[in-house]
Amino acid sequence: MASASLLRSTVRSLGSVARTGIELLLAIAALVAAPFLIAQLYSAATDGPIAKAAAPAKSPHLVRSAYRVALTDWVLLSQHGETTELVNAINGDIAASWQLPETLITSVSATRDGQQLLATIDGGKLIYCDRSSGPNSPWLAIPDRQLVSQAILAPKGDRAFLLLQTAEGEVVESVAVGDDWELNQQTTEFTRSPGTRRIALSPCGEWLLGHDRDGNWFIWDADTGAIAQCGMYPALGNGLSLEWWPDSQGFVAGDCYGCVRSFCRRTDSVLWQTNCGPSAVGKLAVTNGPADVFKVVLATIAGETLVIDSSSGQVVTRLRVSDGPIRLIHVGEAADILVTIDASGTIRRWEILTGRAMPERV
Repeated sequence: MASASLLRSTVRSLGSVARTGIELLLAIAALVAAPFLIAQLYSAATDGPIAKAAAPAKSPHLVRSAYRVALTDWVLLSQHGETTELVNAINGDIAASWQLPETLITSVSATRDGQQLLATIDGGKLIYCDRSSGPNSPWLAIPDRQLVSQAILAPKGDRAFLLLQTAEGEVVESVAVGDDWELNQQTTEFTRSPGTRRIALSPCGEWLLGHDRDGNWFIWDADTGAIAQCGMYPALGNGLSLEWWPDSQGFVAGDCYGCVRSFCRRTDSVLWQTNCGPSAVGKLAVTNGPADVFKVVLATIAGETLVIDSSSGQVVTRLRVSDGPIRLIHVGEAADILVTIDASGTIRRWEILTGRAMPERV
């Protein structure tokens, strides 16, 4: 009898423990499911889903392209969110802002005073803005032109140099700019220009530089379109960037193999070449300040900016600017401060010789 009573007591105890365990499991399950049930009830009540705690939304200031507009510190930023701004690269001041829906600016040029802007947009179209009538004057389309890859305004704004896409290939033309911006008069086609990949106007406005896919480079008389000087460097056929020296006596070019070369305009010779890295040279900038100021070439390689001694081609320092693409590099006449703009729209300033980052401006 005692054994039977002990057995019944043990069974009851086990049953009680089992019920307690089941109740504990049910309580835990209820705690786990409660947030989900609450969310579902809230979603049903508000007729919409609950916003997840995910990564922040894409910044409206992500920069798709950035260009200097003249021989000044002003740059034009084409941003996501359809906003285009004219920004001072040194202090971040915004001089003008426009809404250009579904427009990606692919090149931009300006008169020396920065009042007249000429740009190409995605699709090979031309647009212009005359800021002399107001800081936020609208951009207007220039109709009835062929597809334009690049457009450069003469310093006085009286002519435009266009890199056109035609059935025969790319062709360089010079056209007069009328008061109404009709670019269909006094057209000059440049000699041996089919196949030209990129053009650059000298700071003095007298020479136009271009190169083709075969590595030939040409310097044309900007007024007549006649060839003043030419040469060949095979690797230049893959060139991505061209920049004149400020004295118009030579130019630098960067290619997709990570090489930067300095050319002399008069002697058709390579002054120096520097292998910067295995990636393509994205952007170039040069400075030629007073005689006692250090002269540099700036080149971007995969998020880095290289400071190169312009006389020897030696790399002075490397600045790690961004993990992504660098949209613009700029250096003033004094050659002491480098300005970089990355894809996030962040404007950073650096001391060129020390590589020290200065306070960020966004």
